[in-house]
Amino acid sequence: MSATIEKADDAHERLGPAKAKVRGVYTGRSVPKRQGSAARPPGFAGLQGVKKIRLGGKAKELDALKDLFDIDDASLCTLLGISPRTLARRREEGTVNKAELDRVATLHLVMQDAVDLFEGDQAKAQRWLKRPARALEQQCPIDLLDTEAGIRMVRDLIGQLEHGVYA
Repeated sequence: MSATIEKADDAHERLGPAKAKVRGVYTGRSVPKRQGSAARPPGFAGLQGVKKIRLGGKAKELDALKDLFDIDDASLCTLLGISPRTLARRREEGTVNKAELDRVATLHLVMQDAVDLFEGDQAKAQRWLKRPARALEQQCPIDLLDTEAGIRMVRDLIGQLEHGVYA
């Protein structure tokens, strides 16, 4: 094992994952990233992800999002800003448009952030998103994910919690 990884592991154990990550950035050492987070949307990363979103996608992305957040069809429709009939039509046609796929990608990022906050535990992240948060005036984070402003608020809150800022 290299000295850099040993030092990063030592910082991770001493300081905890969030502070070790921040310290690693400031000292030039990296903390090893957790592998295999279930929330990571590999198809939406980088320029390839942008190209994929521009082309639209498969309706299976909607069901994958539904499973990722552990929600029902009504909640999925609310998050995507579509009617239940539109959801049914997307499933029949087998495709989603650019705007819907963009929202799916954004919601994947929110879940990725939440899973990272809970150190890779997707079940904890799902439960946290469905519980009222004091910093959000007792609103559930998932209830705010139907707007871009709400998504920013939830991602900001996750960032504050991850870095130990009282929220």
